[in-house]
Amino acid sequence: MKYASVCSGVEAASLAWGPLGWEPAWFSEIEPFPCAVLK
Repeated sequence: MKYASVCSGVEAASLAWGPLGWEPAWFSEIEPFPCAVLK
């Protein structure tokens, strides 16, 4: 399953849902530190 993430932060959802086979389609974040983590 694919999902979109708005106000992603450091995207803890990817860590939780990854083992279940879920994949992020895209992320949306404006803060510099979370953006650096998501790259």
